[in-house]
Amino acid sequence: MSQPDDAELRRYLLGQTSSDEAATIEDHYATDAELLGRLEDAEDDLIRAYLSGTLTAYDRDAFDRTLTSLPSRRARLETVRGLTSHAAPAPARRVMPWWTLAAAAIVVLAVGLRWR
Repeated sequence: MSQPDDAELRRYLLGQTSSDEAATIEDHYATDAELLGRLEDAEDDLIRAYLSGTLTAYDRDAFDRTLTSLPSRRARLETVRGLTSHAAPAPARRVMPWWTLAAAAIVVLAVGLRWR
């Protein structure tokens, strides 16, 4: 078997491959670190899609059946959920109008001249 593509890895993770296809993928990722990394990336993508609500109903059901069936996968889901829920958006940067800065400069100059 050639290297599985991303769609095949996604189907594998969602339990949508035949048992022969799954066994072949498992044999390959057990000995191929690059494929294992791609599989982990595909799993992360599925978790993010699951948490953001962008999976189809069919894929969401498959995700619930497969990716939450093992304790290690549930733990990974909860880790990603925790990381995404605690990630605060960057605060909006407030830009002062030019006249506020000009007024502040005038005040600084006036105080400086007075203390002289």
